[in-house]
Amino acid sequence: MTTTNMADASAGAPNPGIPASSFYGRRLEESTDALFHELDNGNLSDLEGEIDNSSDSGDDLEEPEQEHADSEEESADDVCEVPAAAWTKKKFVKPDTSFECDELPFLNTNEEMPSPWDYFSHYVPKSIFIDMAERTNQYSLLQEGRCVGTNEQEIRQLISLHLIMGVMRYPRLRLYWKPEMKTRLVASTELSRNRFEKLRNNLHIVDVSLPDPKDRFWKVRPLLDKFEARCRSLKVEERLCIDEQIVPFKGKLDIKQYVKGKPHPWGVKIFMLCGESGIVYSSLPYQGSTTRLDESLKQQYGVTGAIVSQLAHRIPCDKGHKLFFDNYFTSLPLLRMLLDKKIFAAGTIRVNRCQKCPLEPEKNLKQKGRGSSASVVSKDGKVAVTRWYDNKAVTLASNFVAIDDEDTAKRWSKKDGCYIEVKRPAVVRMYNSSMGGVDKTDFLVALYRTKIRSRKWTLRMIFHVINASVVNAWLEYRRDAVARGLTSASQLDLLDFTLSIAEALARVQSLPKARKRGRPSLSPLQPSKEAKYTENRPVRDVRYDEVGHWPIRSDSREQRCKLEGCTGQTRIMCEKCKVHVCLAKSRNCFRAFHMHK
Repeated sequence: MTTTNMADASAGAPNPGIPASSFYGRRLEESTDALFHELDNGNLSDLEGEIDNSSDSGDDLEEPEQEHADSEEESADDVCEVPAAAWTKKKFVKPDTSFECDELPFLNTNEEMPSPWDYFSHYVPKSIFIDMAERTNQYSLLQEGRCVGTNEQEIRQLISLHLIMGVMRYPRLRLYWKPEMKTRLVASTELSRNRFEKLRNNLHIVDVSLPDPKDRFWKVRPLLDKFEARCRSLKVEERLCIDEQIVPFKGKLDIKQYVKGKPHPWGVKIFMLCGESGIVYSSLPYQGSTTRLDESLKQQYGVTGAIVSQLAHRIPCDKGHKLFFDNYFTSLPLLRMLLDKKIFAAGTIRVNRCQKCPLEPEKNLKQKGRGSSASVVSKDGKVAVTRWYDNKAVTLASNFVAIDDEDTAKRWSKKDGCYIEVKRPAVVRMYNSSMGGVDKTDFLVALYRTKIRSRKWTLRMIFHVINASVVNAWLEYRRDAVARGLTSASQLDLLDFTLSIAEALARVQSLPKARKRGRPSLSPLQPSKEAKYTENRPVRDVRYDEVGHWPIRSDSREQRCKLEGCTGQTRIMCEKCKVHVCLAKSRNCFRAFHMHK
């Protein structure tokens, strides 16, 4: 759920909260690291957006006059009826919540860090590009009677261009090929504009003659499955959250959803399990009645509870993981089921799901003042429901924490015209600090999202998964870099990481473009003089791929050899890498430059 009020900054922070509009708007003004600092300090709260003291309105579902998915909708009241629980006001006894940390894979700090291309290839392997090339050729033959004749290398260049466009964001497609605006990175893909449009219009990943009526995402299923497989192979961190992500799309699509409060409310809904770091560990695209959910779980916990249960299968049992979700998902039977698996969970809860819980009336808490709270505990001691009053009453349920050790948060008081100290229950503090993983991922994907003007939802989904793969790969890279003791200054930021992948996609395992043959042009027009530029070494994946590296003699003046440690001057350059490297009887820098140490 999108944060509608970033309430409850950490106890020492003077910031009372960040509105959702500011959260998504500030990405144009602040660096990613600055936002991470806000999120990591706990300035992320769904609480004021979760206030619901009456019944469920279902406003976060589709608008009825618009297209929508099958009517087996995730109704706000779909939790099955269960007998009312017996309650008591005794103090909640916390279970043992110690976390048994799974060790990360051994990292040899003496070895080089894997490259961005290495991380990305785990999500989008070579087989995906081969399948795309085959199915794109097949689709063009069926539609136009003429094969587009593409191959794996061209498909990789197509994906590379889209990543570059997500960074550059020119307002019109043709500007990327305009001579005065064309960059060396765009030129390295060697795709003309017409060829680019031809490939994109025919881009497919499956055989369209073999549809799957039970899967509405069958046209992009291979890519979704590869992404999910990699996410499920990662080691899960202690604190996790479940929330929804929207892939922006306003075209014609029966599984399109409307989620109120999101920056892009219309689109394809994906339920995600993320860690505090923002790493995605599992995802579940919503597709109406054909959503891949266990029928027995739906009958027992309702659709929303079944979604949590399905994603929670990814979490190891008996390890002490903490899971957080908002009032769209929370129910008391769900909390009990998770506790049986030793998955500790907490979330805001709607009052009509509290099974006649004798909650403290809001007016009583208001009389006691801001920061007042009260909790009740089920007689079996497994679940505690806490109501806390700040500007309004907020209700939370948990199977492992209640009021417990209260701390204080600085909040703005209109009455006093200054910040005041407000008591805050432990469950509120933990919820605020742990519920931002999906929002963090959403923010990072939106930073360099590939802009697609198309009525084809498949294109939007394909490039969303590509962008999500880049982000998850970068978050993996950051985690490993910290484990190796690398400083923030020595780590690649998301922009450089994305451009490195784009360059590798365009040039790894590719051959340099053949020179034109024939007589020179008789045109009297003289070509414009190219601007001078500094030679940059290619990314490691291109430099060491052992394909298409041929020495050629440059017509320009001698330049310094680009091999590390060499100070010689030479006219010999690598045709593929576009850098000058010595190749003489006394020293063979060309060979040394292309050999991995």
